[in-house]
Amino acid sequence: MGKTSKVTYTCFVLLGVASLVFKSHYSGPFGDIIQCYGGNVSASFAAYFMLRIISSDWGYGKLMTAGVTLLAVELFEVTNGYG
Repeated sequence: MGKTSKVTYTCFVLLGVASLVFKSHYSGPFGDIIQCYGGNVSASFAAYFMLRIISSDWGYGKLMTAGVTLLAVELFEVTNGYG
């Protein structure tokens, strides 16, 4: 993976974290949906790109990274990680 890809993926991670932090301040249309599911989507988004950066040296493809991310997010949900 090139340096440009790592920088781009890092920006995507920061975008996911920012949307997770600021979702509680959203008051536009579909506010209930954003409040309920926005954290799950943004955390999954950030986790995927974080794992893409970490696993780039291991040679995992996009499908394997997506599978590991899905597993991690689902385990977080099953253990009631958000409380």
